[in-house]
Amino acid sequence: MSIRQILKSRMIVCTVPDARKQDAVYMALNAPPRRWRNNTASCNNCHSPS
Repeated sequence: MSIRQILKSRMIVCTVPDARKQDAVYMALNAPPRRWRNNTASCNNCHSPS
């Protein structure tokens, strides 16, 4: 999925099948962008929905 397609979505369901990944996914979706500057998943926080 592209970021554009993700931003067009009305709802995103994020499933994390392994407890070891739980914190990383949570931080990628909820942490301020400056904290995860080198994490490519943080780009979700940098774009505002159009």
